[in-house]
Amino acid sequence: MLRLTHTSRPIVSPQTTSIARIIYVARFCRRELNIDHQKAMFTKMFEKHYPDGEIAGILLLYPTCCVHVIEVISSTEDVPARCFGSWQIAYVASPSSLDVMDALEPSLMVKSATSINNFLRKLGPTLVGLAEPALWKRLHSLEAFYEDVPSLELVLSMVASDEAPSIAEYLDIYDAPVNVDLDSELVWPMPAPIEY
Repeated sequence: MLRLTHTSRPIVSPQTTSIARIIYVARFCRRELNIDHQKAMFTKMFEKHYPDGEIAGILLLYPTCCVHVIEVISSTEDVPARCFGSWQIAYVASPSSLDVMDALEPSLMVKSATSINNFLRKLGPTLVGLAEPALWKRLHSLEAFYEDVPSLELVLSMVASDEAPSIAEYLDIYDAPVNVDLDSELVWPMPAPIEY
């Protein structure tokens, strides 16, 4: 069973811009029984930080965890095109009562992350351009239209893994200015320039 809401935010961006795409998995500290809290939180955050509505993606919300892909206009990554036309949120109900799982084996992490990435990249274009009733129908029965919907167990086991960087670690690497101390800057007096 899948419940969802759709936030229609048209994407207006020139062809020459770069798109950054980040996909993350997370576990909640409490069980989510519907999408209301998460929808309000993300909508408020996106309106504050991206008032032009240049955010696209989807939040697959499970009772105890989520998979979220966000696409935004940026100059940090060379993603050739958007997969999503707007930002949506969907609740993927699960009969499982699991809150935690053991970490995914390191040898399976890359394969699992790749399969989730491929699923999300296939999902996005099939949602773009659909009329509102068709979009609602497709997202209400996501598992009927798509067979690779990530399982709750897979997402929880990825959250427990230390193989991928946390969001804070990712931002430290990709969002901070490059600050490299060259050996030549640490020596006094400075060495003579190299002549070619």
